[in-house]
Amino acid sequence: MNNPATLYTLGDRTDTISAWAASLGMTVDGLYSRFYREWPLEKALTTPSLRRLRQRENYHMRTEDGRFTPEYACWSQWKCRCSCDTHPNWGMYGGKGIRMCSAWAHSFTTFLADVGYRPTEGRWVLACRPGVKEVGPGALEWITVAESNRRKREARK
Repeated sequence: MNNPATLYTLGDRTDTISAWAASLGMTVDGLYSRFYREWPLEKALTTPSLRRLRQRENYHMRTEDGRFTPEYACWSQWKCRCSCDTHPNWGMYGGKGIRMCSAWAHSFTTFLADVGYRPTEGRWVLACRPGVKEVGPGALEWITVAESNRRKREARK
Protein backbone atom coordinates (compact mmCIF):
# COMPACT_ATOMS: atom_id res chain seq x y z
CA MET A 1 0.00 0.00 0.00
CA ASN A 2 1.30 3.47 -0.85
CA ASN A 3 1.83 5.85 2.03
CA PRO A 4 0.54 9.40 1.36
CA ALA A 5 2.99 10.76 3.94
CA THR A 6 5.99 9.57 1.92
CA LEU A 7 8.15 12.49 0.81
CA TYR A 8 9.40 12.76 -2.76
CA THR A 9 12.30 15.00 -3.72
CA LEU A 10 13.00 16.47 -7.12
CA GLY A 11 15.65 19.15 -7.44
CA ASP A 12 15.34 21.45 -4.45
CA ARG A 13 11.67 20.63 -3.76
CA THR A 14 10.58 17.98 -1.28
CA ASP A 15 6.86 17.35 -0.85
CA THR A 16 4.22 14.73 -0.11
CA ILE A 17 2.49 12.89 -2.91
CA SER A 18 -0.66 14.94 -2.21
CA ALA A 19 1.19 18.24 -2.70
CA TRP A 20 2.84 17.03 -5.92
CA ALA A 21 -0.52 15.81 -7.26
CA ALA A 22 -2.21 19.14 -6.43
CA SER A 23 0.54 21.10 -8.19
CA LEU A 24 0.03 18.97 -11.32
CA GLY A 25 -3.76 19.30 -11.24
CA MET A 26 -4.41 15.60 -10.70
CA THR A 27 -5.50 13.14 -8.04
CA VAL A 28 -3.14 11.23 -5.77
CA ASP A 29 -4.32 7.99 -7.40
CA GLY A 30 -3.48 9.43 -10.80
CA LEU A 31 0.06 10.21 -9.68
CA TYR A 32 0.44 6.77 -8.10
CA SER A 33 -0.66 5.22 -11.39
CA ARG A 34 2.28 6.94 -13.06
CA PHE A 35 4.63 5.26 -10.61
CA TYR A 36 2.84 1.93 -11.15
CA ARG A 37 3.37 2.31 -14.91
CA GLU A 38 7.08 2.89 -14.14
CA TRP A 39 7.33 6.52 -15.23
CA PRO A 40 10.69 8.04 -14.30
CA LEU A 41 10.37 10.15 -11.13
CA GLU A 42 11.20 13.43 -12.89
CA LYS A 43 8.61 12.85 -15.64
CA ALA A 44 5.95 11.73 -13.14
CA LEU A 45 6.42 14.81 -10.94
CA THR A 46 6.69 17.44 -13.69
CA THR A 47 4.18 16.42 -16.39
CA PRO A 48 0.86 18.24 -15.85
CA SER A 49 -2.33 16.23 -16.04
CA LEU A 50 -3.88 15.82 -19.48
CA ARG A 51 -6.87 17.81 -18.24
CA ARG A 52 -4.65 20.74 -17.28
CA LEU A 53 -2.84 20.60 -20.62
CA ARG A 54 -6.18 20.73 -22.44
CA GLN A 55 -7.26 23.71 -20.32
CA ARG A 56 -4.07 25.57 -21.25
CA GLU A 57 -4.53 24.74 -24.92
CA ASN A 58 -8.17 25.87 -24.98
CA TYR A 59 -7.96 28.83 -22.60
CA HIS A 60 -9.03 31.26 -25.34
CA MET A 61 -12.12 29.20 -26.26
CA ARG A 62 -14.10 29.60 -23.03
CA THR A 63 -14.94 32.49 -20.72
CA GLU A 64 -14.65 32.16 -16.94
CA ASP A 65 -18.31 31.13 -16.68
CA GLY A 66 -17.84 28.35 -19.25
CA ARG A 67 -19.39 30.01 -22.30
CA PHE A 68 -17.58 30.16 -25.64
CA THR A 69 -15.67 33.36 -26.31
CA PRO A 70 -17.02 35.62 -29.07
CA GLU A 71 -13.99 34.81 -31.22
CA TYR A 72 -14.54 31.06 -30.91
CA ALA A 73 -18.25 31.44 -31.68
CA CYS A 74 -17.40 33.45 -34.83
CA TRP A 75 -14.85 30.86 -35.97
CA SER A 76 -17.33 28.05 -35.44
CA GLN A 77 -20.09 29.88 -37.35
CA TRP A 78 -17.81 30.79 -40.27
CA LYS A 79 -16.60 27.20 -40.45
CA CYS A 80 -20.20 25.93 -40.62
CA ARG A 81 -21.33 28.58 -43.14
CA CYS A 82 -18.58 27.49 -45.50
CA SER A 83 -18.73 23.71 -45.08
CA CYS A 84 -22.07 22.51 -43.67
CA ASP A 85 -24.84 22.40 -46.25
CA THR A 86 -27.37 22.15 -43.40
CA HIS A 87 -26.38 25.59 -42.00
CA PRO A 88 -29.12 28.19 -42.65
CA ASN A 89 -26.63 30.59 -44.32
CA TRP A 90 -24.71 27.97 -46.29
CA GLY A 91 -26.31 29.11 -49.55
CA MET A 92 -24.74 32.57 -49.18
CA TYR A 93 -21.27 31.18 -48.40
CA GLY A 94 -20.43 27.53 -49.07
CA GLY A 95 -23.20 27.31 -51.66
CA LYS A 96 -21.53 30.12 -53.63
CA GLY A 97 -18.14 28.43 -53.50
CA ILE A 98 -16.70 30.33 -50.51
CA ARG A 99 -14.47 27.99 -48.52
CA MET A 100 -12.43 28.29 -45.34
CA CYS A 101 -8.70 27.74 -45.77
CA SER A 102 -7.49 24.44 -44.31
CA ALA A 103 -5.22 26.14 -41.75
CA TRP A 104 -8.22 27.91 -40.22
CA ALA A 105 -10.61 25.00 -40.62
CA HIS A 106 -8.35 22.76 -38.53
CA SER A 107 -7.07 25.26 -35.94
CA PHE A 108 -8.91 27.88 -33.94
CA THR A 109 -5.53 29.08 -32.63
CA THR A 110 -4.34 29.88 -36.17
CA PHE A 111 -7.62 31.67 -36.90
CA LEU A 112 -7.31 33.76 -33.73
CA ALA A 113 -3.69 34.66 -34.48
CA ASP A 114 -4.69 35.96 -37.93
CA VAL A 115 -7.98 37.70 -37.07
CA GLY A 116 -7.23 38.89 -33.54
CA TYR A 117 -9.56 39.46 -30.63
CA ARG A 118 -12.86 41.29 -31.08
CA PRO A 119 -12.63 45.00 -30.13
CA THR A 120 -14.27 45.65 -26.78
CA GLU A 121 -15.94 49.04 -27.37
CA GLY A 122 -19.29 48.91 -29.17
CA ARG A 123 -20.89 46.08 -31.12
CA TRP A 124 -18.67 44.27 -33.64
CA VAL A 125 -19.12 41.46 -36.14
CA LEU A 126 -16.64 39.49 -38.19
CA ALA A 127 -17.30 40.23 -41.87
CA CYS A 128 -15.87 38.94 -45.10
CA ARG A 129 -14.20 41.47 -47.36
CA PRO A 130 -16.07 41.88 -50.68
CA GLY A 131 -15.15 39.50 -53.52
CA VAL A 132 -13.43 36.86 -51.36
CA LYS A 133 -13.69 33.19 -52.42
CA GLU A 134 -11.55 31.70 -49.63
CA VAL A 135 -11.95 32.65 -45.99
CA GLY A 136 -8.38 32.84 -44.75
CA PRO A 137 -5.75 35.36 -43.63
CA GLY A 138 -6.74 38.85 -44.77
CA ALA A 139 -10.25 37.83 -45.83
CA LEU A 140 -12.13 38.65 -42.62
CA GLU A 141 -12.20 41.84 -40.60
CA TRP A 142 -13.89 43.12 -37.46
CA ILE A 143 -16.43 45.80 -38.40
CA THR A 144 -19.15 47.60 -36.46
CA VAL A 145 -22.74 46.44 -36.77
CA ALA A 146 -23.56 49.81 -38.39
CA GLU A 147 -20.90 49.21 -41.08
CA SER A 148 -22.24 45.69 -41.64
CA ASN A 149 -25.76 47.04 -42.15
CA ARG A 150 -24.45 49.69 -44.57
CA ARG A 151 -22.70 46.99 -46.64
CA LYS A 152 -25.90 44.94 -46.77
CA ARG A 153 -27.89 47.94 -48.05
CA GLU A 154 -25.25 48.65 -50.73
CA ALA A 155 -25.27 45.01 -51.84
CA ARG A 156 -29.07 45.10 -52.35
CA LYS A 157 -28.90 48.11 -54.71
